[in-house]
Amino acid sequence: MKVKDIENERNLSGKKLTSLEGIEEEFDGNLNISNNKLTSLEYCSKKVKGDFFCNNNQLTSLKGSPEDIDGNFSRSNNQLENLKYSPKEIEGYFNISFNKLKNLEDCPQKINGFLDCSSNELESLKGCPEEVKGNLYLNNNQLTTLEYCPKIIDGILEFKNNPNLKNAREQIIKYGIKAKYYYTDEGNFTFKEIEKEFLKERLLIEQKLKNKKFSTKDYGLGI
Repeated sequence: MKVKDIENERNLSGKKLTSLEGIEEEFDGNLNISNNKLTSLEYCSKKVKGDFFCNNNQLTSLKGSPEDIDGNFSRSNNQLENLKYSPKEIEGYFNISFNKLKNLEDCPQKINGFLDCSSNELESLKGCPEEVKGNLYLNNNQLTTLEYCPKIIDGILEFKNNPNLKNAREQIIKYGIKAKYYYTDEGNFTFKEIEKEFLKERLLIEQKLKNKKFSTKDYGLGI
């Protein structure tokens, strides 16, 4: 079934859609195309003046995805293996849980809400934005390291059930990841509980960088 075959095209969830042909190029309001049989976002609106939901479909690619979304973007429960064709910025939260992602390359670099990457096949956080304006969920993946994790998280960092991710507290300090709360398989704690160690590590790193810069300049090797 196509969008143009539906009389009330404002409500597109659970309509057994296989194509978005006939949808408005600019959608005024929340666009919900969840719970259909879509394998492609071809013909999708280029701009959505609200939230965009495409959960519970059979999408393997985001090609055709809206380039401009004024609200939240949720694409949970699909078959996505990468984030190519994602918008560069999300005005609200970004939900990409329950897909087949192995890394976060092509992830939007500005997210003004939470980022949910749970229940994928993530082996690396490469591609993550530097900052998330909300909680970051990384549960149920295959991570072994927190390298490339956002440095600033304005809420909770949760990464439970990553069996090969060890020494959570040490990794958080090593990679300079500042969140309000941390929920891990090795226990839950707050930033206040690790603040002294965190700041000490930051000072050591800064001092090493200064010493290195001085050393290379001293030998005429500065860039």
